[in-house]
Amino acid sequence: MVVTLVALALPASAATPPQPPASARLPSDIAAVLAGRSTIASVVVQDLRTGRVYSFNAGRRYDTASIVKVTIMAAALRQAAAAHRFLTATELTLLRRMITVSDNNAASSLWSHVGGSTGIAAFLRLAGMDATTPGSGGYWGLTQTTAGTRHTSSPNSPPPPRC
Repeated sequence: MVVTLVALALPASAATPPQPPASARLPSDIAAVLAGRSTIASVVVQDLRTGRVYSFNAGRRYDTASIVKVTIMAAALRQAAAAHRFLTATELTLLRRMITVSDNNAASSLWSHVGGSTGIAAFLRLAGMDATTPGSGGYWGLTQTTAGTRHTSSPNSPPPPRC
């Protein structure tokens, strides 16, 4: 058996300098895509293999609109668990409508049911979502949050690095 190995060497001038992995370039790549546009965006991405978190504009605050419905649901579930009880039929119906068809009336009912801004603020403290501020006056959709807060609300997620 004969094995022939061929090695090629490129002149130093032709060698391409090493590039950082694509994941490390993510913040600058996002900034380049958004440059010159009126778009405002925040992104937090976690590589589940390494646990590394990459972010762009993660601390910018936004009105939550309907994404706060997940927080309202979590607050209702937490209150029931803290009281060592199952959800009532009314709670289940409202939660189902709020989540499956984005029913705003159901969200408003549940917002009031969990204690409004005060009840949501208590839940947010428990969840470690310190950068999220509940909407006042019953305006749950004006709750303010950041992409970084939404990411760190997962119990095993490290805070995103600043870019």
